[in-house]
Amino acid sequence: DVRSAKGAADTARGAGDRNALFLGHGGRADRAELMRDAELLEKSGARIAESERMVGETETMGIGILEDLAEQRRTIQRARETVSFGRGFCAGVEWALEIWG
Repeated sequence: DVRSAKGAADTARGAGDRNALFLGHGGRADRAELMRDAELLEKSGARIAESERMVGETETMGIGILEDLAEQRRTIQRARETVSFGRGFCAGVEWALEIWG
């Protein structure tokens, strides 16, 4: 069991007892198991760290995309207002030309 092996390793490591760490629970077989478990934990920790890094990058990219979309929305809204103003102005010019023309 990984948890019990890690607990035993942490206890022995904390006590500074090399024999208990490597040979205290059955000799070389336990040492090999502890080494495998330690390697497994190390690999799992590396995968978790890589996943966290990717989450951070994804979050940063998402924030950038949302900011770009918000700016594009503001640009479109300004363009609509400009077109709307232009239509009103043209309608006024057409009306004036009809009256004066």
